[in-house]
Amino acid sequence: MITIKEIAKRCGVSPSTVSKVIKDYPTIPEETKKKVRQVIEETGYVPNFAASSLSSGDYRNIGILGFLNDKESPLSNHLFMSILANFQKEITKHGYDLVFIDTQNNKTPKSFLRDCERKMVGGVLLFGNLYDAKMQEVMNSRIPCIGFDYEGENINSVYTKGGRALYQLTSYIIDSGHKNIIFVTGDMNSMTEKRIRGFTNAMKDHGLELNEHSILHISYGNIAQTEEITEKIIKDYPETTAIIYPDDVSALVAIHKLRELGKKVPKDISIAGFDGAIFTKYLTHPLTTMRQDTNKIGTALAKTLIETIKDPQGGRRIVEFDAELFKGRTVAKI
Repeated sequence: MITIKEIAKRCGVSPSTVSKVIKDYPTIPEETKKKVRQVIEETGYVPNFAASSLSSGDYRNIGILGFLNDKESPLSNHLFMSILANFQKEITKHGYDLVFIDTQNNKTPKSFLRDCERKMVGGVLLFGNLYDAKMQEVMNSRIPCIGFDYEGENINSVYTKGGRALYQLTSYIIDSGHKNIIFVTGDMNSMTEKRIRGFTNAMKDHGLELNEHSILHISYGNIAQTEEITEKIIKDYPETTAIIYPDDVSALVAIHKLRELGKKVPKDISIAGFDGAIFTKYLTHPLTTMRQDTNKIGTALAKTLIETIKDPQGGRRIVEFDAELFKGRTVAKI
């Protein structure tokens, strides 16, 4: 079996240089990388990442830590899974393996950080409820982290410009003739606050007044709360002509609930979501929503995390993306 020393000898470089090429160190010249990679391909050499990680402390495992609450897994969310698929494509190009961090309590307190350490991760992708204390413990550790849809001082992050997206979506609904619009938003955090500002600014800029029920709150991903708030809107605020939900799944749950209540979408009431889950465009009435680019987001999360691992003192790295309005057929013109 060919060794790293033989690869180095054929290329006329040191074994440490070959190792750095394998790990894609940015300090190695591209010409050298090309030469080493060509010999690796010709010889069929397979790097032993496990052995090198143990000896150098350069762990090749990347942790996937998704957490909403103790009962629900964010891995059931289509948006997260689409992002994760693209994250995996990029991360494996650089010789890393993905491992899932256990978030199940099994009736006993569980430390996500301890599981990260036990699985010897070199970095962690976090998504879901990043404000949970167990998530914050990981973020405040020495493990390089990247967060999706999170804004904070302690880790790097990638997110969609939620404020701009809600402004665009709300403006489209208003331009369709709607004046009585309710925004149902999720748990309060800095990203939610941006979406709320986008909604309120659009309403104000179009000369529409906000009242005490213009913005209502539910927990992200909570189906029961989505059904309850939808029924409350129909019963207590019958003048409402359009509702914006915090994500596409909530919007679809609401549409189903509205049918039970004898309401047709968009004939009786218009509905919009947020995310752009792939399945929503294949519905009989494709959902009006703001599409997040999961390809770009997943790739950016991977690249930014790798940069953080290789250069932990490189300062904060924030990557923002614009969402795209998909008009669908669930917002009627009135």
